[in-house]
Amino acid sequence: MSENPSKMITSRTPNSFPMFPVPYSLAPNPCPLAPSTWHLTPALGFTLLELLIVMALLGVLTAVTYPSIGRGMGTLRLRTASREIAAAIRLARSKALREQQAYYLQFDIDKGEVELSSEDLKYQRSFSLPEGVVFRRVALLGEDSGPYSSDRAYYFAPNGLGENIEVMIANSHGRQMKIIQSSMVSSPKIEESSNKP
Repeated sequence: MSENPSKMITSRTPNSFPMFPVPYSLAPNPCPLAPSTWHLTPALGFTLLELLIVMALLGVLTAVTYPSIGRGMGTLRLRTASREIAAAIRLARSKALREQQAYYLQFDIDKGEVELSSEDLKYQRSFSLPEGVVFRRVALLGEDSGPYSSDRAYYFAPNGLGENIEVMIANSHGRQMKIIQSSMVSSPKIEESSNKP
């Protein structure tokens, strides 16, 4: 029994080779709306129940990870602020030495700002602490803890020497960083501090 070659089509499945002829009656109907193909092709897409389950899982995952992301961002802001303060101390020292004039580093504790200015006030730059970061302590190194005025200014001499200062900052999660400037060391030291000021 021989089939009419015009009614034969070649078919290739993804995992088979070579192509082989299939009678036209067994090939899928090219018209997608024909009733004979409704039962042959699976429905594509997702059901509403599947989508709701995925959305619920994403909600639970977000609720679990959000607090740790918030703590991570707070720590990142704290470290960034400590590096900016250390950079301001290094800049004050190097400009005083290079320009042979005194420079002042002023900390506005209430506003959370740091200002660097020259003695003749021709150079003035300031920056604010990031949101959620506050000053805990700004004092001379070894000075007792106690009440401080809202503004503290520290002096860097034309020979590059400056006052020994300690700046402690904290974020809203209680983590603290300490920046220590000693005249014995050329660069400020940054270290993580315990929660006790």
